Amino acid sequence: MASRNQFVKTFSDTYSLLGETNQADFSRIFSKLMNQNFILKECDDDRKDYFFLMENKDLFSNFFSIVDYELIYDSSNHCFYLKTLENRNRVRLTKFDTAVLLILRKLFHSKRREITSDNKVLITLDELIEQVRTTQIFVPEKKISAYSETLRKLRTHKIVDYSGSKIFTEMNIQILSSILIVVPQENIDEVLTRLEALKVDSGGEENEDSDED
Repeated sequence: MASRNQFVKTFSDTYSLLGETNQADFSRIFSKLMNQNFILKECDDDRKDYFFLMENKDLFSNFFSIVDYELIYDSSNHCFYLKTLENRNRVRLTKFDTAVLLILRKLFHSKRREITSDNKVLITLDELIEQVRTTQIFVPEKKISAYSETLRKLRTHKIVDYSGSKIFTEMNIQILSSILIVVPQENIDEVLTRLEALKVDSGGEENEDSDED
């Protein structure tokens, strides 16, 4: 494996050959990856950046290696994402966040056969709420504000996408292919088993302190 000094030299030599516009794009995309973790070809706002990354994979990889991150290209899902090598910048998930993630993975599996003409996997918030209700994990049921907080977190990290800042039951939510990386189980029964494990003995009552990575 190359040393950090080698990564620095390789990056510096290649970066110096970029024009001013491309250097600005590099800086912007670096910040975007650090804040959102994923860049996906399927997202309209990412498509131009996705192709810039394709053309400059080695440049970005060398730079991220300097700061102890690994840039991963997933060709099957047409996306780039970061993996920390030093256990830093991990997102803390509540039990409710985790349940929603697993249900989104389950819905992605079933809805992928019904994708729209523009290849988007869409659900409504009402469908998500009904799926959470069916698990009987959370008693009493979660209020709409809890869904708003969780969905906002997942949108920030490029797991879902939707329009506007306020949510309502009829709204469309796009489940992005990054869900396959965050919840990688190939067998959907494994997802259902993980959902079942979230139940607790006290009638489905949630311990709000039980955060997960």
